[in-house]
Amino acid sequence: MGGFTMRNEEEGPKPISKIFLEFVESRNLTDRIAESSIPLHWKEVVGEVIATKTKVKKFEEGKLYISTKSSTWKAEILLRKDSIIVKMNKILGKEIIKELVIK
Repeated sequence: MGGFTMRNEEEGPKPISKIFLEFVESRNLTDRIAESSIPLHWKEVVGEVIATKTKVKKFEEGKLYISTKSSTWKAEILLRKDSIIVKMNKILGKEIIKELVIK
């Protein structure tokens, strides 16, 4: 029946959160959802000061592209690069980010 299975009445109604999760997983959308949430978590990962001096530009093929107009902030991000990647991947629940590119 269109990808849905019949449920035993004794099981009761299925929570909408479970239905949504099954839908997302069946369409392989979990990575895309995680990728699209990267900019939302940037400030949480790097802190307010760095977040105001930088911008998430894009995410492509495991690379997170960040821009900043200051070489000082670029150097600071480079120093924290590994911890930023680890923190962001932890928040996303998957090892999606492999590299940080700062321009």
